[in-house]
Amino acid sequence: MKRKIVLVIGLGIILVLVTWNLAGMREQQARIDVLIDQLSDETREVRERAAEALGKIGKPAKGAIPVLIEALNDESDRVRESAAEALEKLGYKIRPSMTGIGKEGATFEDGKKHHFRKTHWGMNRKLVKTIETVEYLTEHDNLLFYKGKVHGLVCMISYTFIKNQLVSGTYTFDAEHSHRNQYIKDFEDVKKILTDRYGNPIDDLKDWHNYQYKDDRNEWGLAVGVGHLSYSSLWKTADSEILLRLDGEDYEISHVLKYKSKKAQEAS
Repeated sequence: MKRKIVLVIGLGIILVLVTWNLAGMREQQARIDVLIDQLSDETREVRERAAEALGKIGKPAKGAIPVLIEALNDESDRVRESAAEALEKLGYKIRPSMTGIGKEGATFEDGKKHHFRKTHWGMNRKLVKTIETVEYLTEHDNLLFYKGKVHGLVCMISYTFIKNQLVSGTYTFDAEHSHRNQYIKDFEDVKKILTDRYGNPIDDLKDWHNYQYKDDRNEWGLAVGVGHLSYSSLWKTADSEILLRLDGEDYEISHVLKYKSKKAQEAS
């Protein structure tokens, strides 16, 4: 009889514990559902806190993964960073297909929501490394280096950070031409792409520093290589300064396109 009583009591306790556990699970799931809804809230702070909270919940919040993936393209860098960290805590690896980043035919900056490629000024190094998917080269101090191709031009892509915040991005084009005038054509091709996107440059310079080859157009590429001639074009947007340069020294030609945060520049 005593055994039956103990058994009944034991079963009762188990039933209570199961009931409590189920109630707790339902309560947690209800909270997760609320947080998922908040990821599409109009207020940036609400979206950011929701992503952080889902990361803290951990594995029970795995149902939020698809929405967190969408949040990787949020207009706010803070929300994107929180979503990336939450996905990492949920054990989910971010792949290029989630963000559409890093394709060989990528543009210099991808859409009005981005400042340089798929990044925004102020992003930290960790988040930039998460979303950049072209070939990684190296990193040191405040710089990250990658190798890629944009508009058919092979280039080195570099990111510069100050206090772990992205302040500039640079394309250093790495073409090799047997005829140096082709470097001028590359410059003009890139300039046309940028002009189509941003309008006419506010500064558009062709500077002769030595007139030795000025009258022989076939030697203008050589003139660039020895430092006699340089080209530069400048555009400005609400957030960025964009400088395209072609110059040279000792027969080495440098073709560089740099995007820089106006806010960071004004603060320096």
